[in-house]
Amino acid sequence: MPHPWVVTFLTALFCLFTVVTPVQAQTSIDEIQQWSSITVSGAIKPNSPWRTSVEVQPRFGRENDLTQFNRLFIHPAVGYQINKHVSVWQGYTWAPIANTQTGDIRYENRLFQQVVLENNWHKLNGRLRYRVEERFAEGAEGVTGVRLRQLLRGQIPLSKDKKWAVVVYDELFIGINKMPTVQSAGYDQNRLFIGINKKLTPKLTLESGYLLNHVNRPNRNNQLNHVILIQLNYKW
Repeated sequence: MPHPWVVTFLTALFCLFTVVTPVQAQTSIDEIQQWSSITVSGAIKPNSPWRTSVEVQPRFGRENDLTQFNRLFIHPAVGYQINKHVSVWQGYTWAPIANTQTGDIRYENRLFQQVVLENNWHKLNGRLRYRVEERFAEGAEGVTGVRLRQLLRGQIPLSKDKKWAVVVYDELFIGINKMPTVQSAGYDQNRLFIGINKKLTPKLTLESGYLLNHVNRPNRNNQLNHVILIQLNYKW
C-alpha cells in the first residue's frame, strides 16, 4: 500500500491540475516581483508544547519595476504542538497593499487558523498545511472574505550533512465567498516554488528560488507573477 504522504501528494497534484488549468488558460498579465521573508519561531519556553511565530514579508515589484513597493505582510501566531507530527495555530495578519496602477495604499487585516502535519518518508521531509483565513479589507464593501489555503511541501537533502536541500512546494488558494474587488469565489490563486535550502547554523536556514504565482483577479485580467523568493528562518 502506498505511503500516506505519496497518496496525499498525488491527490493534491490531481486536484491542482483539474482546478487550475482551465483558469490559467485565460489571458494573464506577466510581472516580475521580489519577495523576502524573515521568520522567527520556537517554543515559548523549554519543553513546552506551546509555540510562537512571527513572519515579516515585504514584497516589491509593480509593472516589472522591482524598486516599487507592492505589499507588506506581518504574521504573528501562537501554536500548540499536539505531537511530533501535528500542530495547530491561531494567527493574525496585518497587510498594507499598494494599488497596482496608482500606488495608493489600502489596508487589510486577517485572522487565520491552521493545522500543520509533518513527517519523513525515506529522505523526503514532507509538510502539509491547511489554513483558513478571515479577511477584512478596505474597499470590500464591508464583506468579510473566507479563504482556504492548502500547502504541500517536500524537502530532500543534497548532501550527507543535510546542510543543502532542494525544496518544492505548491500552495492552492480557494475563496469560499466573493469579496468585491478583492477575492473571487472558487479558485483564487496558486503558488508553485522550487529552490534551494541552506542550513547556515543549527538554528538558521536560508531558502531561495523561483516562485510562479498565478492570481485570479476579480473583474480584471488574471496575473502571472514570476517571483524571486528569499526566505530566512530562525528556530530557537
